[in-house]
Amino acid sequence: MVFSVIEDRKDKFRTGASKALLMRTGLAERDYNNEFATMSLMEMCRYSLDINHTNYSGFDKRKIVAVALQPGSDFPGILENLATKEALRGYDESPEAYPKLARIGSLPDFKASSRSGLGAAPSLTVNSELQEIETIEFADRKQSIQLSTYAGKAGLSRQAIINDDLGEFGRMMAKLGAGARRTVGDQFANVFTQHADGQSIDEGSLRIFDSGRSNTGASGVPTTATFSEFRKLMGTQSDVGGNAVNLNIPPRFIYCPAAIEGQCQVVAQSEREVAGSNTNTTPNIERGRWEILADARLDAASATRYYGLADPNRFDTVEVAFLDGRDEPMIERVDSYNVLGVEWVVWIDCVAQALDFRAMAVNDG
Repeated sequence: MVFSVIEDRKDKFRTGASKALLMRTGLAERDYNNEFATMSLMEMCRYSLDINHTNYSGFDKRKIVAVALQPGSDFPGILENLATKEALRGYDESPEAYPKLARIGSLPDFKASSRSGLGAAPSLTVNSELQEIETIEFADRKQSIQLSTYAGKAGLSRQAIINDDLGEFGRMMAKLGAGARRTVGDQFANVFTQHADGQSIDEGSLRIFDSGRSNTGASGVPTTATFSEFRKLMGTQSDVGGNAVNLNIPPRFIYCPAAIEGQCQVVAQSEREVAGSNTNTTPNIERGRWEILADARLDAASATRYYGLADPNRFDTVEVAFLDGRDEPMIERVDSYNVLGVEWVVWIDCVAQALDFRAMAVNDG
């Protein structure tokens, strides 16, 4: 049938042209059998009109592009595939500290939710013969958490299509994807920098790092002693119900400004104890115990303040949650008649929320 032949041509064009654009931008291996591999964007516009039997006789290039970009045309969908791939590449290739420092979670909607944390059980008591066994009651804590949406928009002009400026388009979409990743990193850093004492949490209605939390160290530059103090501060914490003391929470990460990353690395790797700017002959008991993660966002708030954190998959520290667990940006083409080109919206639904203070500590430097 005629209809099936037309659909076959349209499917072949959509698939082949999409792969051709990915090849041109390095996102797919080159296929010399792809008949669309050498086509320019302008030629693809004409081809999309041809297979839809759209008469463009007498149209100049701008008019051809305008018609090819109309809703229902195949050409915008081909560009959308490239836009998505480039944005995700930019997102994936942007380095951030939060994937290691935070628990990655999922929320089903934008309503305020809560995370529950169960207190520890006390040490068990001696049970004499025929004595009734004591019932253990667990205390719990709750922390509210709620998603927000962060979005941006960018487009490809008709001039860029006529000029076959595909590289610039790919770089633009990759930067949007990187911007989405950076946005998540911003939210994580804000947990520590939005206030001198960090984000507020529900338990005790205090901020993370408060004198009443017993998680603030004696100010000092990174040394063996200050790292050991982090270990003591976390190890001697008590659970929410007071059932258990000295929880022995082991720290694992140092989260620090870029300005003192080198100093922190020295403490983490030196064979000899680090005291101030010198090392002595005493073995460094903190060697090999820490992973150092620097973030220049911290420098703006304080170039000297650094943090100790436990493994977020073992202890409650910070959660970075996404809508339905989708930890990458969404990309969608926008049909707009006010723009001489085509536009895409990139957005991500996320939140960063501190869950508990016990597995984090701070030193003001």
